[in-house]
Amino acid sequence: MAKVREMQFKLISISSFFFSIEQAFGVEYSHPLRASPRPLTCDQLEKGCPICDAPEQCSPRVRRSWSTLNDSEKQRVINALHIMKWTSDEDGKSSYGGNFRRYDELILHHATAENDRRGDQAHLSEGFTFWHRLFLLEAENSLLSIDPKIGALPYFDLREDLSNFFGDTSLHFGSITGTGFNSSIGDGGFANWTVSEYDEYLQSVSIEKNVSSLFDGLFNNFTGRTLLRKSNVPTDAIVRYATCGTPPGPDLYSSADFEACVNETEFINFYWCLESPLTNGAHEITHFTVGSADSPTLGFGCPDFAPPVIEATGTRQGDFLDKSTSVNDPIFFLHHAFVDMITMKFMESTPDGNNYWSFQAERAEGTPFPVDGSMLYDIVNEEWPFYGSDLLSDTDAPQGALQFWEVMCWLGPSTSLYTYDIFDKLCSVEETNSKNTTGENSDKDTTTKEESSTAVSFAIGILFATGTTIAAAIVHFVF
Repeated sequence: MAKVREMQFKLISISSFFFSIEQAFGVEYSHPLRASPRPLTCDQLEKGCPICDAPEQCSPRVRRSWSTLNDSEKQRVINALHIMKWTSDEDGKSSYGGNFRRYDELILHHATAENDRRGDQAHLSEGFTFWHRLFLLEAENSLLSIDPKIGALPYFDLREDLSNFFGDTSLHFGSITGTGFNSSIGDGGFANWTVSEYDEYLQSVSIEKNVSSLFDGLFNNFTGRTLLRKSNVPTDAIVRYATCGTPPGPDLYSSADFEACVNETEFINFYWCLESPLTNGAHEITHFTVGSADSPTLGFGCPDFAPPVIEATGTRQGDFLDKSTSVNDPIFFLHHAFVDMITMKFMESTPDGNNYWSFQAERAEGTPFPVDGSMLYDIVNEEWPFYGSDLLSDTDAPQGALQFWEVMCWLGPSTSLYTYDIFDKLCSVEETNSKNTTGENSDKDTTTKEESSTAVSFAIGILFATGTTIAAAIVHFVF
């Protein structure tokens, strides 16, 4: 079934479009796709809130900033990503085990969530954070199946200089604006990285998952082959187009922006803080900056920038701007690991009051947002779910298709099988020693800790900032 999209565009000033309101519970970030009235929380439901009984994790693997890795550790990550990219599913699972994932299958999984029949399951609401938490864990497990000495998925810390990540050496992710043909990545550790074909294997996966109809007419065949991207880019290489001026984004992101989101007290405000240009948008504005568009007027920071206009006019999008398939750009997982770290810090800093940080539990009457499938008791991405048996190491953890509350419970600040280098040690020495004497995962946990090298899809309808005005495009999807 092809998806029909009806678009409405509207230009509005910053004062009426994107603003903040000081309230007793924090800062409320406005957005045209934010649910209003706000969703109900589980303590407002008749059945109440689920009970979390996940145990504390004393020796989680540690995700570290890319800049703290030595050259050997960086090369291990780059090598493993290339193995995921260029190895077939059959050969990968034969060589590395059941946790191996072909990189292009991950791209298809992400595109499935964005094009879900009920509406986007991975973006545009609070569910974004935990859909991507599971997605990152799946990718991380694949990396570790290839090379356990990687230790954990690294992250791309926006508070650091971008030259730590983007550059032309073999240990960088390429220049932030492509240096090759049509702004393709022509340097760095991913100079030969390409957008793959929607091939027979990926088509068989989509048929098996019963999602093949979602991709009817979605992918572009501009090069004569059907590639895993929508935009009519004349190369199968990854492209990053130039921006105009110095728009809000990662080169302006600061510790104050980080703290603004972490210090929120309710999940709805925290999520929209991640997307706001007022905090240099840790999530989507990074997609805008790195991807941009092939146009002097529609590139990010340019006078007419608006993702729906770019799509409607057929303007070429950078791969990191193409929401369905932004995973094509290899910076994706490190960028989203940073966003996940912010989420974990928010959860640690904010007492949840046993209502799951006021996470959306039921849509308020009279509003289409959040979409079905993205509430606390819902299965995460039900059309292509994540299973606890694949992702959670504790045998007492849920084994079936995971619900949002189970993700928040079993992958929380003190219960997750991974953590970040910004957090203090979770358990006391006595507790750690006690657990290790039982022999339960002690060799595996100790090795992981000692040898660890480490750690838009985005709201459509978003905006650009130039001077004191903002242009925005609101998109309404009809399925």
